[in-house]
Amino acid sequence: MATIKLIIYNDLGEEIGVREKILESGVGTLDEIESSVELFRQSMLPEITKVLLEDKQSTFKKK
Repeated sequence: MATIKLIIYNDLGEEIGVREKILESGVGTLDEIESSVELFRQSMLPEITKVLLEDKQSTFKKK
């Protein structure tokens, strides 16, 4: 099994989020890898946006 790991950093280089997905389907061919990464990207885009907005909001509240 392969794993995709996404680490999200803010503008200051601080880690603000980690997301992982274990790929249960094979990654034996380039097409399978590309398909798995594309599905992960589509599912994570809203989550990445949420994490970044929450970080900006907490930074704004501290000021």
